[in-house]
Amino acid sequence: MKVLVTHWARLALEHSTSQDHGARKSITLDAHHVAREMASGQRKGPRMIRREKSGRYDLEYAVTVEDGVATLDARWLITDPSGNITIQSHLVTIPGVPSTIITSLSGKVPFDVRKVIEDGPFGVLENRSVIAVRTGMSNRMILDLAPCADRPATDLPVVEGWTK
Repeated sequence: MKVLVTHWARLALEHSTSQDHGARKSITLDAHHVAREMASGQRKGPRMIRREKSGRYDLEYAVTVEDGVATLDARWLITDPSGNITIQSHLVTIPGVPSTIITSLSGKVPFDVRKVIEDGPFGVLENRSVIAVRTGMSNRMILDLAPCADRPATDLPVVEGWTK
């Protein structure tokens, strides 16, 4: 099965590898293995494969499968007393936001995401527009981000290792 890696997951992999030289191989093997399991119906996604501390963020790697193509992506969690703020390549979620603010912001799309949240690691929020604002569970505001055509996902190479 083909596995892609998002631009930001690739940058996160480089950072993880600088901290742990075996990280790239481990994450790549896990991504391919989980993608095969998901494609065969053994697992549903998205599936987190690794979590580590990365500065002020917790970094998670996860695999999703859509239309027969698996994608390795990264997401960063910022611990907040009301819940974790989550930054992903395609969305940002912020807990505990009153519905009046969510409604107000939804009427102002598109807008620069940094009007709501300062920035994320590796420039993930740089020059990004919010294209939709919606409500998630427990008053969680979800900001859908416009795709970055200039930073497409690329192939995640297969590495030698165990096979299952």
